Amino acid sequence: MKVECTRRILVPFGCRAMREEISCYATWYNQHRPHQSLGGLTPAEAHSGETRSAVSFETRSRWAVRLDDGTQRVGRLCAVIRYMDARRHLPIVELRPAA
Repeated sequence: MKVECTRRILVPFGCRAMREEISCYATWYNQHRPHQSLGGLTPAEAHSGETRSAVSFETRSRWAVRLDDGTQRVGRLCAVIRYMDARRHLPIVELRPAA
């Protein structure tokens, strides 16, 4: 975390501002950043024992997706990007079905 954090943040001069920046980064890192070593879970999800079913996304626009009920559909996804406390260096990315 030390190396990644210091490469992402702009280091403020004041102690209070530095504590706020590190606290914001730690929250983002633990609650919103998936970790490959944890199977795509965030540390908070892994700590709580949360599990996810394996999900894969087909990026080819015309590839049919077989659903559990045996039907197929061609799916499209939309990436929704938010930022932790309006800090553009701490993105929160979600994939949702496109309308």
